[in-house]
Amino acid sequence: MSLRAYGICKIVDCERTVKAIVLEGPLQVSTQEIDISSTKDDLGILKILSTGICAADGYLYSGNHPWNIDYPIVPGHEIFGEISEVNSSAKNRFQVGDQVTAQVLIPCYKCEQCLENRFNLCIRACHFGSCERGGFAQFMRIPSGARIHKFEKKVEVEVGALVENFANAFYCLHLANASPGERVLILGLGSIGMSIAHIASRRFPQLELWGLTSRAWKKSMFERLGVGYIDESSELRAELRNSFDVVIECSGFDENLELGLEAIKPGGRFVQYGVFRNKVYIDFNMFAEFKSINLIGGHLASDEAFENATQFLSQNANSVREVVTQIVSFKNFASAFKSNQKQKIKSIFVPEGVD
Repeated sequence: MSLRAYGICKIVDCERTVKAIVLEGPLQVSTQEIDISSTKDDLGILKILSTGICAADGYLYSGNHPWNIDYPIVPGHEIFGEISEVNSSAKNRFQVGDQVTAQVLIPCYKCEQCLENRFNLCIRACHFGSCERGGFAQFMRIPSGARIHKFEKKVEVEVGALVENFANAFYCLHLANASPGERVLILGLGSIGMSIAHIASRRFPQLELWGLTSRAWKKSMFERLGVGYIDESSELRAELRNSFDVVIECSGFDENLELGLEAIKPGGRFVQYGVFRNKVYIDFNMFAEFKSINLIGGHLASDEAFENATQFLSQNANSVREVVTQIVSFKNFASAFKSNQKQKIKSIFVPEGVD
């Protein structure tokens, strides 16, 4: 049986190599053969089924981002795959063929946060897609310490690629801690915002959830989910002042941050989840002097949120596919960072077979 038929990486000069997207520097992307030979301490090898393309990947591609990154890198941290090899250290946890996701953060297990099982807050962590090779490849080694979560049943590539978005959405809702009847405003109806809407419509129907958009097709999606929307191009926007108990900002745009501070009620809870490319300057008197707002920051989802996400996607696969609006491969990868697609929420990468 050939290596290709067996589903394992091909061997070149006695090294295990696979096709991968390599970002050499800003706007410098290519497909290359990389070595993914694993060590005895690794958990095994993951066959990539799909990888979500995050706004952060766009920041890395453009070079306009807030992180200290050493290029070249293999990006991709919204990872969904199938276990193709299991090392002896992980045989009690996984089997070949298991569908899993890997959290972006690989914790140190030694810092105060890790010792309290708050691994998503580890201050010494390595991350897939930057210091550890990510999921824009055919296969990927699973290093020891990676936080891996199994799906309870098989899902399609479009659904599996959404797992981190839905984990972030669950984590946002956890941080918001909204009570029945409270009004919640989502700012930023990208993949995380839409994931929040899907979850809230099924798990938290008692919330009065609203989104801000001017796009008719997004309005129709909200209507199908039974979620309210406010047309940002209309005069209704002026009526938002002091109207919401909770604001979840997941866009990373200055104007949404300012709008959210206007819209939130005094004493409300403001969840900041979006990543800003540059420093943002705001009037902090809005938080303390004028409104006494509770500011809650979050970015990486917890283990519990990932477990909730894998379960939710397994149970609601048919309804969440609409969040994926573009699929790219090795051949057209860079097109995911172009804004010429009018109806775009989530782009995902699906590897091709070896030529």
